[in-house]
Amino acid sequence: MDLNARIFDGEGGPAGRSVSDLPDRFYSTAVLHARKSPARFPLFASVDPEGRTEFTGGDRYALKAEWVMLESLAIGAAERGKWNQLFKVLTDEQTFVGLEFAAA
Repeated sequence: MDLNARIFDGEGGPAGRSVSDLPDRFYSTAVLHARKSPARFPLFASVDPEGRTEFTGGDRYALKAEWVMLESLAIGAAERGKWNQLFKVLTDEQTFVGLEFAAA
């Protein structure tokens, strides 16, 4: 599975900023982990690994809470960078617009 993220942020990417899952496939790993525990990660577990899943600004708070629980998966520098990119926009309720995952 290879999932690319597209971050919609009113400040840093209003038209969407793409973040590739390669080479480490961190987003894919996080989603696979979440899919094993859908009760704990209902939003990330709902990501379609073969299609496209969109989240809106209204999902921000719940996405952030789930993303914090997935932090332990970010063990290398590349993974930590991807985790941080998403965390940064999820913490800014003023500018967060949405998030999309799509199969690459």
